This record gives sequence, C-alpha cells and structure tokens, in this order.
Amino acid sequence: MLKKRGQAAVEYLLVGALLVLVILPTIYFFYSYSHSSQEEIKKGQITKVGNDLVDITEQVYYLGYPSKVTVESTMPEGIVGIEVWENNELVFFLEDGSQIPFQSNVNITSNRKCTGICKSNFTSEFYSPGLKRIVIEAKQDYVLIRGEGDEPSVYCSTGETKLCLNQEGVCEGSYQECTIEGLWPGCTASTYFDWGGGDGKDDYSETEICDDGLDNNCNGLTDCEDNDCLSSPYCLVCRFSFDEDSCESAGCKWCNQCSNNRLNKWGEAKCIDIDSDCGYLCVEGECEADCEENSYILCGTDEGECEAGEEEIFCIDCKKVFSGVCEGAVNPQPEICDDGLDNNCNGLIDCEDSDCLSDLSCICAGNTDSSSCTSAGCHWCAECKDLRIFDGSANCVPLEEDCSYGNCNMITCGAECDGQGYYYDEKCGPENETGECKFGVQEIHCEDCLLVGKECVGAVNPQPEICDDGLDNDCDEESDYDNQDGRHGDNDCPVAVTAISVSDSNPVEHTTIEVSCTSSVANVTSIKASVGGVACSYNSWSGNIIKFNCNVGSSGTKTALCSVDTTKSYKAGSDQDTTIIVSKSDCSGYSTSSTCEVDPRCDWCAECSGTKYSWGVSRCVTMGSCEYLCSKGNCGALCDETQGPTTQDYHYQSGVESPTQQEDCYFRDYSCTEDCGEIYSDDFKYSCGVCKYIDSTNCIETTLGSCTNYNYGVSCGENMICDGNGNCIPLCTDNDGDHYYVQPSGCQEQPGFLGHNDCCDSDIRVYPGQTQYFTTPNNCGNYDYNCDGSETKNTNCDKRTATTSGDITCRNSACSSTYTRYNTCSTNSAGTASCGESHSYWSCYSEGCYGYGTYSECILIANPVYRSSSSARTCGCR
Repeated sequence: MLKKRGQAAVEYLLVGALLVLVILPTIYFFYSYSHSSQEEIKKGQITKVGNDLVDITEQVYYLGYPSKVTVESTMPEGIVGIEVWENNELVFFLEDGSQIPFQSNVNITSNRKCTGICKSNFTSEFYSPGLKRIVIEAKQDYVLIRGEGDEPSVYCSTGETKLCLNQEGVCEGSYQECTIEGLWPGCTASTYFDWGGGDGKDDYSETEICDDGLDNNCNGLTDCEDNDCLSSPYCLVCRFSFDEDSCESAGCKWCNQCSNNRLNKWGEAKCIDIDSDCGYLCVEGECEADCEENSYILCGTDEGECEAGEEEIFCIDCKKVFSGVCEGAVNPQPEICDDGLDNNCNGLIDCEDSDCLSDLSCICAGNTDSSSCTSAGCHWCAECKDLRIFDGSANCVPLEEDCSYGNCNMITCGAECDGQGYYYDEKCGPENETGECKFGVQEIHCEDCLLVGKECVGAVNPQPEICDDGLDNDCDEESDYDNQDGRHGDNDCPVAVTAISVSDSNPVEHTTIEVSCTSSVANVTSIKASVGGVACSYNSWSGNIIKFNCNVGSSGTKTALCSVDTTKSYKAGSDQDTTIIVSKSDCSGYSTSSTCEVDPRCDWCAECSGTKYSWGVSRCVTMGSCEYLCSKGNCGALCDETQGPTTQDYHYQSGVESPTQQEDCYFRDYSCTEDCGEIYSDDFKYSCGVCKYIDSTNCIETTLGSCTNYNYGVSCGENMICDGNGNCIPLCTDNDGDHYYVQPSGCQEQPGFLGHNDCCDSDIRVYPGQTQYFTTPNNCGNYDYNCDGSETKNTNCDKRTATTSGDITCRNSACSSTYTRYNTCSTNSAGTASCGESHSYWSCYSEGCYGYGTYSECILIANPVYRSSSSARTCGCR
C-alpha cells in the first residue's frame, strides 16, 4: 500500500514539473512580447511627435518672419530630455538610454541655452507626459520652438557672435555680437559699415563704387553690373580705353604704375574716370618702398589692471612712421580704495596702497553706528534714497560713496514703479506707416524706479529700394523704375537711354520709319521718342530696346530723339539723338488728283477719310504712304492724340471740407477713342477734412478749389481727440494714476492704460484686481477696493482666530476632591467681524484648574469662565 502511495506521489511531481516547464516559458514569452509591443508603440508615438514638429517648423520658416503657429501635441511617457544639436537636429532622450534624432532643413532653437553639441534644450514641463500647446515662430534666420507658457526670447551669451544674413560683396564675413543683455541685436547698415577693418578700402557703402572691383553695397552686383553705375563715366566711356593716349582722348585719366615710390593699388596701369583717385599704396619691395602699412609693436604694461596695447607703424611716402599712440592699452588709473583691484598697477591693492592712507573708504571701515560714523568724516546710510528701499544693512561709508539700496517699491519712498517688469505697450519703429513700413510694439518696463522702453518688436523700417518688385521699400512714397503702380519712380532707380537707331536715315517725306531706343531697364513706361519734335507712337519691346513708329513729315533735315519722361521716372545720363534727311517724293510735283493717279508710283491723299484728316493738306504722295490721323476740328473729329481732347485733364474736388466733413480729390483724365471721339475717367487722388492728416507733398497738383491739411486732433479742443472718422471724442483720463479710468469705452485710451472700470478714480489703491486688504474706507467711502461690487473680508479675520495673549480659564461641574480637572468647553461662537472692526479673542484650555489649588476653591466656580484677550485685531477688507 505504501509503495502505491509513493508511486502516486512521484507521478504528481512529474505532472507538476511538466506543467512548470510548459507554463513558465509561455508566461515569460507573453510578458516579453507585451513589453516589447508597448515600447514599440511608445517609440512610434515619439516618432510622430518629432516628425510633426520638424515638418511644421520648416513650413513656418519658409512663410518667413514674423509667422507663428500654435499646435497641440500629446507627449508620451518615457522621455527624459529633448535637446537641439548644431541648431538643425531635434534629439529625444528616452528613459531606456536610447535616443531618437529628427533632422531639420532649417535652423531651430529653443529658449534655453546649453553648450557643446547641444545648442539649446527644453524644460521638463515641455516633454512631460500629456497634452501640450507648443508655439513655433519664425525669426530672421531661424525658428524658435517653445512651450506656450515659456518666455519667448532666445538668449545668447554676452560676446557670442554669429554671421549676418547679408554676406554679399564686402559684407562677407560680417557678424553680429550678443549684447550685454544677452540678446542678438540683428544686422543693420551700421553693422556692415566699415566692416573692412577701418582702412576705408573695402567698407560698406549704400551706393556702389564703380571702378574698384568690389561689391560695395552688398547686393551681389559689382561695379558696372550695378544700376548705381548706369551713369558713371567710368562705365560708359573710360573702361573701354586701354592705353594712355586713347584714355585721355576719351576724357578719362591714366593711372601710372608708380608714383612717389607707391604702387597702383590695382597692380596695373588703368584708365579711370577723371574724378576718381588712382589709388596708390605702399608695397614693400615695389617702387623703392621702405615699408608697408598695418604693422604694430607692443606698448604699455600688463601689471595689475593694466593691459599692454599695440602701437601702429604706418607709412608716409613709403617711410616708416610710429604713430605715438598705444592703441588698446589699459593704462594705470588712480587707485580706487574699496574695489579689491590694483588700479594704478603698482602691485598694491586698496588700503595697502599709500595712495589710500587718507581715503575715507579706509578711514570709515569698521564704524558701525551713526554717531561714530559722522565724527569720522563719513556718512550714515539713511533708510531711503532715490525712490528705493534701504537694503537693511545700515553701514558707514565715505561721504562721496553711494549707499546700497534695494528694489523699488511703489508704496515706499515715493517710487514711480516697483520694478516688477512689464507695464504697457506703445507704438515704435518708423516715423510713419508709408509704403512697406509698419509700426512695431515697444514694451515699457520699470528700471531704477523709472519707466523705460525695451526693444521694438515687429517694426518694419525703411529698406533699400528694390526696383522691380512693385513695392515702396524705402517708404518715400516712390517705387520701382516708373509709375506703373501709380507712384513716381524712385530716385534710387533711375532710367537711362543709352543708344538710338533708325530703320531709315534717308526716308521719303510723309512715310513712317521705326525708331529704336535702347533703355537701361526693359519694359518701363517712361521711354519716349519723337522726330522733328512730333511724338511717335509705341510699337513694341524687344529685350532692352523699345521700338516706335514715327511719321517723318515733310522733307528736310530732322532730329530723331529718344528720351526719359521725367513725370514717370528719374533720369540718368543724357538723351540720345540722331539726324535723318527726309527727301522729297517723286510724286510731290503733282498738284491735282488726276495727274497724281496717272502715275502708277503715286496716290492721291483725300483731305478727309471718315473723321480722319490726311497729313497737312490733300496731296500727292508715294504709293502706299497715304496716312490719316485725327485732327481736332477737321472732318468732324472731336480730338486727336497729339493735340488732346476738347476738355483738358484737370483735378477736381467733390464734397465740402471741414474738420468733420470729408472732401475727395479726383484727377479727371480725358483721352481720345479710335474713332476720334473722347472719353474720360476719374482717378481718386486723396481726401481732406474729417481730422485726417494729408501730407503737404500730396497736394501738389492744380485743383478746382483748395484743400487744407487738418492735423490729427487739432480741431477737437482740449481733452478731445479725433477718432479718424470725423468724430471728436473725449480723451480717457486717469485721475489717481493707477492706469485705470472710469469713462466708458467710447473715449480714446492713452498709452499705458490698463482698463476702464475703475470704481473709485480718486484713490490709487482702488482698481480691478486689487489683492491687498485695508482697514479704513477708500476715498469713495466704502471697502470695495477691487471693484467687484462687494466688500471681501480678510480670510483670517473671524472673531475666533484673532490674535490673543494672557491666560483664559474655563470649567464645568466635573471637579472632584481627589483629582482636579477642567474639561474642554466650547469657545465663544465665531462671528465674522465687520470691515475695520477691532475685537477680542475667546478660548478655553483643555484640562487643569490653573490656579485653583483645592477642591473647595474649584467648586466655587459654578459655570465656565472666559477671560478676554489682552490685545485686539482690526479686520481688513477689499
């Protein structure tokens, strides 16, 4: 029997072991697969977040500054950090030690700086699990990624540099340097100016220098390629002369290779404009030169705070001359006796130096009270100075030394502001919003108890004019080459006629020839042509050549002229002309139609054809050359294109002008139709009146009437302003200086105002959102300090919790002869105090007789006893 039981036990063990061998691997495999799947899902979520951020970043960058997008994205678990590497790679660090990088095609950064490969990183709040609102905004040459609540500014380290965006021409290598505030200042014309190192040879210039081989204005065009050089004598004439004789005959001058031991800076003899400088320089070994420029020797000392400098050795007539100036040196200064530095560079610091024996900073040191301080000839630091709070460490300092004071406080020492940062915004940037210029926003902050304006954000300032984009880039109300957009061409974009040609220089009278004018700029409207003073008609453009059809008129010597219409464009260079000789036709000898028509070479021009009139009078002309035109007063014609319509163009006004009524000015443009009729169109020019400011330069053309320029707000009177729509409205006023006012929102707010619902404008302590409590009524006789319509009491001001002192006792009937005990009894009921009410505190101790030593003394007190607090509390409200 026992053997069977033993056999069964063994069989059970075998079955159990088999189950373990099968089940445990299955559980392990399931757990491993589940964990692996979760990790894959998590990495997939991170990959989606990273790809989405990079894709949106690139889209915002190509939209350009100041584009900004706010996106919502869910951060998965497992992220322990996110960094930006080399400004073009977003790297996610995971808790398992792995990394997932996302490459960007544009520069990216965050608002937290780090060093090394890591250029910036993100806060833990940014990558913690959960839904995030992420702001992606384009800057000038990079994109900033930050959390919605993070500070948006991108900081840099003081002294750090980076390349400017414009790297063309002499601006190549130019950079901007991080300011002491840790901000990139941006690159402007002043940044590029004198970038060449101070020698003046390759400095930035707004206008191209046409013969130095440099791109001076950094627009990618050098010398004669640049439009600035269209009228340069060097580009038009001098550069085509290659020897001294032809140079002089061209009205230029010749640069000899050597002059006074100096070498021509171009390295070769050259023909240049007579007004230009040949530009010589000393080169060692050339033309017997003794030296070359830009060499230095050390000068000064490196002791203490002093630093050695460099003395420049330069050339005068190729001879070495020492400048006598130690540039860059820090020289000894009078010893400052309390700064821990060796200022006079003698190896002794502060009071060790004999210069400081009589200095008050050494005499005053150690005095710790105001009386001994005064007797030592020093002065005691008072509590307040310059609207700032004393820092709490009163001490004795020299008479000429300023005490150390802490931050500003609006309530203490009469400070204007408390130094807590932002106050309000105001407009900044260009003088006017004309052309492409736009106002920006300047934050007004508190510094040293005063309101100070910070960096101007979002302003668009005048830029160099781009001559073919249809925009007024430099904001001078002129644009491009000509007036195709309604404005006169810009003075930075002149147009020149450089050549003229004719299809026939010896035409027959009354025939048409083609006059071709070569323009510096193609497809402008300001090139015109004439023959013998008679305007030609436009034909077509071919590249930079514009073609005109010109009737040569009667026989004789005449001038064909190509010129620039200065009512449309600024003119560069001179008009171009050529002489043609118009010969008589063989048919001109005939005087009647019958004899003319007998000759097959000729044709008779009737006087009128429809409403059109032949040239001059009815005549015999060469076959096929008979032409007609509209001539006002002939053949029933109303107008022609040369003499104009019956009514001349003019300006006229519509409406009545006043400070509250608008008058519009129109240009009435009359023109001729193909059938010699006439039409007109009205082109709106400007408006005046309704308190709108019209610049005087806009009222330059003749009008039927007059237009006065009403300056902004002038006609509305004191404390009133024009709203720009013809209405005079009151200025909002803040009587107590808290930046809130009581007038309704219909008045005109002034810069710095924060709201219009001040419920007591005679008390600076009263404004919406006030959080302080006060124990006295405000100037309006109530306790509503935060303008919410009610009096909110201090939460610590109920009667039960008032400040107490002194003993308070209580008892009930539980006293016994063997053990004296005062049980816990209830406190006085806790009523809420009124605003400004002073009240006492009541309470009970939990056990003990407290001063009653015997049972008989204890039982004498039949009821609980309360003892009043020795101090009172006043309740504050807002």
